[in-house]
Amino acid sequence: MAMFFGHLRYALHTLRRSPGYTSMCLAVLALGIGANAAIFSVLDAVVLQALPYPDVGRLVFVWQRIPSMPAPFEKRMQVSYRNF
Repeated sequence: MAMFFGHLRYALHTLRRSPGYTSMCLAVLALGIGANAAIFSVLDAVVLQALPYPDVGRLVFVWQRIPSMPAPFEKRMQVSYRNF
């Protein structure tokens, strides 16, 4: 435990000797933490929250399949309004 406090004291002494480096480190940390919080807030609101519909388990996607279409499209496509 004494070794930890010795290292901590040395780190604080080094940071006190170079205030420019210290302020740059704090700015980078603040920017990283702020960006992480903002991205997680958007991700939480868009992806992780439940959909605002009653009985969400009954929602479905409607696709159509056209075997004569080329490779990426033959599996599933959005249904046109006329086909729906």
